[in-house]
Amino acid sequence: LIFNYLIPYIKHIIVLIVSILSYMYILDYFNNKKIDDSKIITVDLHEESNFHSESADKLFTSKELSNYNGESGSEGLYLVILGEIYDVEKGSKHYGPGETYNFFIARDASRAFVTGEFENYSEEFSDISGLTGSELESVIKWKAFYKENYIYKGKLIGRYFDKRGAKTEYHKLMLSKYEDYQKEKRDEESKKIYPSCNVEWKEETGTRVWCSSKSGNGIERGWIGLPRKYLRHSESNQFCVCIPENDPTVDLVPFPNCNPNEISCFVKD
Repeated sequence: LIFNYLIPYIKHIIVLIVSILSYMYILDYFNNKKIDDSKIITVDLHEESNFHSESADKLFTSKELSNYNGESGSEGLYLVILGEIYDVEKGSKHYGPGETYNFFIARDASRAFVTGEFENYSEEFSDISGLTGSELESVIKWKAFYKENYIYKGKLIGRYFDKRGAKTEYHKLMLSKYEDYQKEKRDEESKKIYPSCNVEWKEETGTRVWCSSKSGNGIERGWIGLPRKYLRHSESNQFCVCIPENDPTVDLVPFPNCNPNEISCFVKD
């Protein structure tokens, strides 16, 4: 009886069931799609953050930097040294158009900080590879001066920084050269503190090192000292220095098979 009653509505019931199933399928699809899209967005953001992770600093091309030359209508007064950019607007009486140090504005002329070349600019003025260690140190001190006294604005893409703001291989090489120079300076200072030993070689006895109150520079210093092997950067650079008794410096060690309390020692060649 009930079935007979429902017969006129069978078609409508089937359509309703199909509609409900279709709605459930579509809802499930879009829920999954939303999850997948969120995964895609997360991955994209992660990849983008990696791309910019090298440097959060603003990066300038040479063309963009030319807009900060201090001329009428320019956007500012920017100086560059070793690829780093500083706003020197407050020093415009020194760096503005026509002033003494305007040569350094809107371009990297790092080499000129020590060579005094202020004419006929070319890109080679940013090359410091030909400078001596002391000249390189002077340029780095100039950069420290600007960092302390002026506002840092970013990096110039080129010789010192790549398009991601990371140091170029050239930049790393120059820093390594500077570090080597600093090590050499420390070695020279150590020589002043610790005079070198007297050294002699005889075929029958080999090499002998010893200390005297005038060893090293030949000037009387008032103490004799004990011979020690000074370990510089490597074993090939070792040499003998005289140290006061009870000196705790770890880089100064007794020669093998030598009494550490004797002022003279025969060293194996």
